[in-house]
Amino acid sequence: MVEEIRGLPKMQEKDLELRLQACAEQAGWNLTEQEKLKAYYYYYCGDLARAVAIAGRYVRGESFDLGLFLMCAIALYQNAQWDDALRILRGVPENNAELQSSRDYWVTRAQILQACNLMHELPEALDRMLELASQNSWVLENALSMSIELGQARRAQDIVEKLDALGVRGYSFSLCLLALGEDRGWEMMECRYEMEEAAQYLNPALLSLPRWRGEENISLLVSTEQGIGDAIQVARYFPLLAQRTSGRVSVEIQSELIDLFEVNFPELDFLPCLRGKVPPGRHERWLGLMSLPWVFGRPGERYLSGIPYLRVPEASADYWHKRASELFSTGVTRVGVAWSGQPRHRADRRRSIPSSQFFQYVQSSGRRVISLQKFRPASCPSCVLDCSDELLTFADTAALIAQLDVVVTVDTSIVHLAGALGKKCLLMLPYCYEWRWGAEGDRTQWYDSVMVIRQRSSGEWDSVLESVFTELDAMEVV
Repeated sequence: MVEEIRGLPKMQEKDLELRLQACAEQAGWNLTEQEKLKAYYYYYCGDLARAVAIAGRYVRGESFDLGLFLMCAIALYQNAQWDDALRILRGVPENNAELQSSRDYWVTRAQILQACNLMHELPEALDRMLELASQNSWVLENALSMSIELGQARRAQDIVEKLDALGVRGYSFSLCLLALGEDRGWEMMECRYEMEEAAQYLNPALLSLPRWRGEENISLLVSTEQGIGDAIQVARYFPLLAQRTSGRVSVEIQSELIDLFEVNFPELDFLPCLRGKVPPGRHERWLGLMSLPWVFGRPGERYLSGIPYLRVPEASADYWHKRASELFSTGVTRVGVAWSGQPRHRADRRRSIPSSQFFQYVQSSGRRVISLQKFRPASCPSCVLDCSDELLTFADTAALIAQLDVVVTVDTSIVHLAGALGKKCLLMLPYCYEWRWGAEGDRTQWYDSVMVIRQRSSGEWDSVLESVFTELDAMEVV
């Protein structure tokens, strides 16, 4: 019956009540079961708030329902309500036999623990997942990413071998392969176009249109996917794209990047993202932005030699040259900082540094730094300069970075912008984190001006910050 609810179209409340009543009568269900069906209906229609409001009545006590508990936890997780999802997780007796034997419970539990940065609790959930479903591809893909982030290299390799033996091709699997240094992940990433959840990653309005297979003399649309940092990272391929197609190329991109990209890649047309709509114009073929590394090959010396591949628009450069002179005294090292990212990012609690901890190190150093973030916490000390109201687009941020000596940042779009400009950058990374930065070493194949400083253990930022400020002190001596 739940599967029938999944296929129902959106309808008015009155019509929904009648439809659910008919379904319930057919199945012999009571009013409670009808209410549960309504929760599933709202969930499948994307109305997560109403789904959670109903399902929340059945996540504890004698009325506990495993299916609704999982739906409620997953809905909160998908909506970036990490603390609410964790609270529901904590409210269920762990000795519940139904939970202990549920594969889906342990996977959901592990995902929530990851999002809440409770990595010390993750190994138990990971072990139980694999005990209950050691040959299930969905479980294995989740277990692989978790094993990598826990630094369990041997287990990760064992899971890769199992997935290969099962013939699995998945988006999550492809990112894990890249994190492990296997370039075949780029080719596997192409499977995202055919996945049931493709609309999560790509503009759904484009999925039914012909995809580019390397044809020349055609009008091509490249559609952005993922975040602003990803767009900056693969922008290095834009000149090659224009050369390959010999036709008109349009790029659907975040509006904050358009003025910066138009100056740097005048041979391309840049259009603002229209999620769920086909951008205006004639487009004979299209391609997702993150397919460009697969089309042109991973960055080697050929691409690194082209860095910097972004330059600052002249008007922005003039403004920020004058502004930086007002903000910094002559002779001091100009440092730009970004210590946190977008809070709704599922990895944000792992990648961002608590403001109080970061500010403590800045104050102890006696430095004056400038924030490169678009928001400023209320407790920001006076030694952290804020010009966020002047950073209207990424052309402004790029122009400010160009006036600095060094950028210190966690993994946000700022590291990509600094790297693309060829600016010296100290990247502060969590333990075993993110496919593009690899698993070890202090350098990255993507940007030769970026120095990577990694956590020694999960959640431990002090050693990272000590290394950063030691590096800054060394720059002062030089």
